[in-house]
Amino acid sequence: MCRNYYSSETSVRLFINTGISYNFKITTDYSSQIDSLFLDVPLCVGVDTRFIEWFSIYSGVDFLYGLHSLKETIDSETYIFYLHNMFIRIPFIIKFYPFIYKDQAYLNFYLGLGVFAHFWPLNCYYIIPENNAILLGNSYQPSHKKMPPGNIYTPANIGFKFSIGNHFPVSYRTLFGIELYFNYLFIPYVNGYYFNQNYNRGNAVILEFNASVGILISIGINLRGE
Repeated sequence: MCRNYYSSETSVRLFINTGISYNFKITTDYSSQIDSLFLDVPLCVGVDTRFIEWFSIYSGVDFLYGLHSLKETIDSETYIFYLHNMFIRIPFIIKFYPFIYKDQAYLNFYLGLGVFAHFWPLNCYYIIPENNAILLGNSYQPSHKKMPPGNIYTPANIGFKFSIGNHFPVSYRTLFGIELYFNYLFIPYVNGYYFNQNYNRGNAVILEFNASVGILISIGINLRGE
């Protein structure tokens, strides 16, 4: 006989999450580039509404600082690029709780599946060429001739998210959680076809998609219910 560990009352929880993720690009070219680092650090605030014991809906807003460093040789000169980015994401995630009746330790164990709107308001570059003359600028309006044209970037996108995690009660009102997740952007974030630019290096139009894997640490507050 199954034991019910969860109240039938609808619960509403506020979550504040932070962590780190590693990004890897899926590209058609850029064979001359050597990636050394591509990370983002999210700060997420969201509300999770659990209508019944095995199902909830999560939404909120995510702010991410992205750091992408790479090395590239252009016209026989080596450049080190540091790209500083700010991403904003609005997720809509459905969570399922498959082990709700198994044990109290799995009360909040979930599998999450959903989509998010992705926005890229800040896209800045910091370049160190071999002559050490540091170059700074906005990648959407580049002032340096070695930078690609600004309109190849996709400032708005949509993505898919899969997550797995658990939240453990610390007190009646607070929870501590951990989550592993995978994100994927459907539209290339670098798109050499924009406005017929046909931006290419190596005789291929550049298309770059983005996927990431990461970990989040969460603090939750029960606003309503258990």
